[in-house]
Amino acid sequence: MSWKSSSDPSSGYFTGSLERLDAPEVYFWYNKTKPYWRTGPWNGRVFLGSPRMSTEYLYGWRFEPNDSGIPYLTYNFENPSMFGVLTISPHGTLKLVEFLNKKIFLELEVDQNKCDLYGTCGPFGSCDNSTLPICSCFEGFEPRNPEEWNRENWTSGCVRNVQLNCGKLNNTSDVQQDRFRVYQNMQVPDFAKRLLGSDQDRCGTSCLGNCSCLAYAYDPYIGCMYWNSDLIDLQKFPNGGVDLFI
Repeated sequence: MSWKSSSDPSSGYFTGSLERLDAPEVYFWYNKTKPYWRTGPWNGRVFLGSPRMSTEYLYGWRFEPNDSGIPYLTYNFENPSMFGVLTISPHGTLKLVEFLNKKIFLELEVDQNKCDLYGTCGPFGSCDNSTLPICSCFEGFEPRNPEEWNRENWTSGCVRNVQLNCGKLNNTSDVQQDRFRVYQNMQVPDFAKRLLGSDQDRCGTSCLGNCSCLAYAYDPYIGCMYWNSDLIDLQKFPNGGVDLFI
């Protein structure tokens, strides 16, 4: 739990938790109920929604149960003379203080932009911090409330304006080229479901054959992920993330 302010150590507005333990994610919550930020699913090496882990602190993270079976996420420095303290800042960011030989060596607060905040662009909206405006609808979708959208209130998100034609195809290349749009370097939506034992091709054909499946993604460490409800909290990264097929 965060402090209330930098000078007030009483309980603040932000808490953190591990959620979706099938493909674990770290969540920050505002007032304990409203999702504020998330890391994306853990694939055994990195969190898919946290590209910075691919360049910094890649090794040393562990997600495993303790002796009582309670899952924990830990990080160990390679240098035994170092240790660190991770906290949530009073304004909901991740703060790391590193110590070397018992002296503060580095203080780092992980930057956030508007796209990092949970659900900035609403259901079926994609956030890209490198563009203006930062929110857009996917191809085949349009703003649910154009008036709000034009005022840069994107929380109502987007709705489909192209009817789905659900069915099966036998050719897996047709699945990827003709029936799905692929968006690269994406943070996957919240509420992922997993389809165990499927490779990338079977992941696509399985989604196509299920009329409730709206999107899928594949990570070699997690496997097949798919979504059958509103796609929420999507972000386009300059690098990292995964390919998302909608």
